[in-house]
Amino acid sequence: MHQLNREDRTEPVGVLTELRGPRRSSGQTLALFALFLIVFLGSAGLAVDYGLWLSARRDYQAVTDSAVLAGAAFLGDPGAATCVTASLTAEQCARRAAWRNLNTQLGLGLSDSDISSYGNANVDTAGRTVGSYSIWVDAPPSGAGTAYPGTVADTKGALFARVEAAQSTYFSRIFGLSSFKVGAWSTAGLAPSRFAVITLRRGRNGNPIDSGPANAQDIKLAGSGTTLRVVGGDIGGNFGMKLTAGTLQMVQPSAVYLIDYQSCGSSCWNLGDIIDQYGTPLYTYYPPSGAQQLRTFIPDPNYAAPPGLNSGAPNGPLADIPIGDAARATSGTPTPGVVDINAGSVSGATCAAGSPRIGPGTYTSIRVRNNNCLILDPTYRHTSPNNMLSDVATPVPQTQRPGIFYVIGDIQVDANALIVGDGVTVIIRPTSGGGSQFSPNSGGVVDLNTGKGLSAPTAQLLGGWTTKGASPYAWNADPGRWEYQAPQEANKKLYGRGIALYVLKPGQYGSSAVDTDVIQVSSGAGLAWQGVTYAPRDNVQIAGQPNHDGIGQLVSWTFTFNGGTNVTQKYDGPNESIPYLIEPCASATGGQC
Repeated sequence: MHQLNREDRTEPVGVLTELRGPRRSSGQTLALFALFLIVFLGSAGLAVDYGLWLSARRDYQAVTDSAVLAGAAFLGDPGAATCVTASLTAEQCARRAAWRNLNTQLGLGLSDSDISSYGNANVDTAGRTVGSYSIWVDAPPSGAGTAYPGTVADTKGALFARVEAAQSTYFSRIFGLSSFKVGAWSTAGLAPSRFAVITLRRGRNGNPIDSGPANAQDIKLAGSGTTLRVVGGDIGGNFGMKLTAGTLQMVQPSAVYLIDYQSCGSSCWNLGDIIDQYGTPLYTYYPPSGAQQLRTFIPDPNYAAPPGLNSGAPNGPLADIPIGDAARATSGTPTPGVVDINAGSVSGATCAAGSPRIGPGTYTSIRVRNNNCLILDPTYRHTSPNNMLSDVATPVPQTQRPGIFYVIGDIQVDANALIVGDGVTVIIRPTSGGGSQFSPNSGGVVDLNTGKGLSAPTAQLLGGWTTKGASPYAWNADPGRWEYQAPQEANKKLYGRGIALYVLKPGQYGSSAVDTDVIQVSSGAGLAWQGVTYAPRDNVQIAGQPNHDGIGQLVSWTFTFNGGTNVTQKYDGPNESIPYLIEPCASATGGQC
């Protein structure tokens, strides 16, 4: 047999080897390429689907943000006033508003009856299925059970909404994933702005930031049997609070907001000292203490005083607010601008007919002696306040501001004496010594803007100056006098609230003093007025008295109530509460969103 030798082959072995090798490699490359293509397309598909998921989540976040903000406005005055009735709570109104908002944004097709029914109760852990969505709307958020992932579950005054839906996939289906859940959630409440009581001195963690009184607690209630009852507004303190032997009663939806709010035993307050109008301790609503923590310091409202009050020292302004009426002193030579009343009498809760009157202007001091009565007349000047038989009353001229009583010394109300006035604002310039200048004695009462100072059938609630820095009076050329504009009372948001008592800040009269002690009300004295008490650099002290019915707002540097009786502080301000998002949030300050 012939043996094929190497050289007899038609193709060299090397050529065969070279040809066969690349053919085998090409098959492997194709397989690897196909595998890589699958992974690449899968990854690209996942990336596309993930982008769609993020977009859907952002959309749902905007939806829940809008829903809770719409609903939170109803959790307290003023929003609740448009919905709350004898049969509907603020929480039900808030939930209904949130459902209505969700219905519009998501196109749920709900009827008004559906919205009312859904809003009447919280949604539990399982959620409510509406079309392709799972939805939770709860106030307080704890109503959602474990479906609520936030940190304010039991907070009264918070509204929670959550929306989930199945998001279809596209490229991810090659991995068997046809859809996945996409959702978002939000919580909102009302930013505290309706403060019936504000203290402005700042401190944090028990340490003062601003100088002030020795004790760090800048809202202090003391005295056995003391109850400070706050109606229609909140209490806010830029430092701490101390209740040594009293109770703070907040008429819902009012609340306490402090920078340092934790309960700390006898050095601050004990659990149960802050209650609602039914006597229920508020730590059940606002754990752990009954107070909520301020997100930031409360700023000074900076209510403007009438211009020119720092001119004409030491006797005050000489043009817009000239020297006040002359008064016959009980002894010695009469002094312009010094009023010493030893006439008139109290009749019920006001002055008897024929009691002395003084008109607006600048006064060195005002004193009303035991059992006597003085009427502050906003639009007339008087020649003989102590002797009304010989008194001549003339209209306040157009060149003078009506209703403004500017005092650069003391206002003293002796035992069982009374000062009343409607449509008036009393402005006090602290003395250089910073002593008590407004100090009604036991039995003495100051009653402003409540309908008891004039013969008019209704009170002139805005005083002589408002928080918007304006006068509620207009000049009427015929018959040539200032006239009070009562319609302004109906729109306090536009015209502001009336100011009853205004204590000037040191910078407003050229003083370098840090703070003052102007308002020092003795035990048994009474304050009853409609309007703001603005004393932003004053350490206000009010002793226990049964006749305090402050209606408006108290702004002070610090506040001490040495009680022994029930006192009511009401708020009649405009509708300024603003809803804000509590969570989720991108950043935190002081542990809160």
